[in-house]
Amino acid sequence: VDKDSNTYDKSVKYVREELPQVRWAPIIFLSAATGQRVGKLYGVIDDALTAHRKRVPTAILNEVLRDAILWQPPPARRSGQSARVYYCHQV
Repeated sequence: VDKDSNTYDKSVKYVREELPQVRWAPIIFLSAATGQRVGKLYGVIDDALTAHRKRVPTAILNEVLRDAILWQPPPARRSGQSARVYYCHQV
């Protein structure tokens, strides 16, 4: 790969455009062949594990759920009756 001063930025932009559903994920460029930047991977894995283990209180989840329902109500049933969501809880 011919590299220049914009290679990194172009690569990040390409990944973000192709995978918008995971735009929250960090991007790490590393080499399995040479081992370049492999050490950075462990720090990112630790950060991901910490984020995965984070617990959000039910009250906050319910506030977010309420706001989401106000913004976009759940679809109606076939009978025309609106679905009801009472609360949510992190498992």
